[in-house]
Amino acid sequence: MPAMKRLRSESAVEESAVSAYVQTCVKFKSNVTFTDISKVSCVAAHVLLVGALGQLRDSSVESLRFYCPAVAEALRRVKDGATVKTLAVVAGREGYTEVTVTALPATASRTNCPYRADSLSEAVVAACGTVDEGETLDVYVRAPAGAEAAIANAVARALSHSNRVACVTRFHLCEFLFFLVSLLSRDEVFAG
Repeated sequence: MPAMKRLRSESAVEESAVSAYVQTCVKFKSNVTFTDISKVSCVAAHVLLVGALGQLRDSSVESLRFYCPAVAEALRRVKDGATVKTLAVVAGREGYTEVTVTALPATASRTNCPYRADSLSEAVVAACGTVDEGETLDVYVRAPAGAEAAIANAVARALSHSNRVACVTRFHLCEFLFFLVSLLSRDEVFAG
C-alpha cells in the first residue's frame, strides 16, 4: 500500500522521534486493569475511600476489609466535599492503617457530576502526599455503574508520567460488583 506510506523527513532527529512514538504505540501496555475485588486479600498501610456522601454511607461499604468502628465514625463525620482522616485496625495487618475518607461534592460545575476526573484526581493526589516512597495506597471509589471511564481518567490525571509518583496505587470501584483497578506508576509491578 504505497499510498499509506508517509513522506520521510530529512532530519534524523525527527525520524528517530517518530519511530520512538510508533514503537510506544505498538508495544503499548495499559497501566489500568479491572479485577474482581474478592481476589484482593490484603489492605495497604494507606487507604483512600472516595465517593458521593450518600453512597459512602450505604451499608455495602461495611463489607470492605478495612471497615471498623473508626472508619464508621469517619464516615459519619465527613461532610459533602470534605475529607476526614482516621487510623484503623485491620484484621490480618500489623499496626494501624491510615484511612482517608473523601466525600465528593454533590455538584461539580457544568456537568453536576461528582465523578468528574478533576474531583477524583484532587483526592488521589492529596492522598499520595502522605504515602512514602515504595508504599502502596489503596483507593476505593464508591461510584455508580458506568463510572469506570471517569475513574480511569482520574487515575491517568492524578498519576501522569510527568509527575514523579513514588507509590503504587490500587483502585477499587465499589458498586453492585467490586472491582480492583491497579494503577502502576511507571515500570512498577503489582503482584496481588
